[in-house]
Amino acid sequence: MKVFLKTLAILFLIPALLWAAAAEHAEGLFTWRFLFAWLNFLLLAFALWKWMGPRLREFLVERRQSVQEAIRGAEVEIQEARLKLEEARQRWSRLDQEVENIRDQVLKQATLERDQLLSQTKDLTRQMVVEAEELMEVERRQRTHRVRREWVEAVLQLAEQRIHTEMKPEIENRWLDQSVRHLKTAEIH
Repeated sequence: MKVFLKTLAILFLIPALLWAAAAEHAEGLFTWRFLFAWLNFLLLAFALWKWMGPRLREFLVERRQSVQEAIRGAEVEIQEARLKLEEARQRWSRLDQEVENIRDQVLKQATLERDQLLSQTKDLTRQMVVEAEELMEVERRQRTHRVRREWVEAVLQLAEQRIHTEMKPEIENRWLDQSVRHLKTAEIH
């Protein structure tokens, strides 16, 4: 209301000052036409103030309130956004730390598994070498035994052939007994 009265006072003073200034410089500037134009203006201003003033005031008050509410809402949203941003930054920081921890754990686990596999491979290799050496020894003994048996059989055949062709029966029997005893002791060893 005070603002309106100040505005109305200024509206009255400006034309009055202009009229007074014009009256000083030229006499006879006061006319009824000027007075009625001024009176029409004042009536229009009063009518607008009387009928449109409350509605305009309501509109401006509502507008001010809606702008203030929008500003408050925006401030709340900004605060929420800042909180969410801070939470997101903390979450990213935790995620980065978790990723680093998981990476370290996976690396340790992989190193441990690699060492275990290497150890198992070395043990298996040693075992395979021992088994191969044992197998080779068994095969060597079997070959040696087979060669000895074949040699003994060949010698026996040669001896029999020679005995039948060159020896007398009593020497033959004695020589055969000695050879058989010798072969038996050779097979045992």
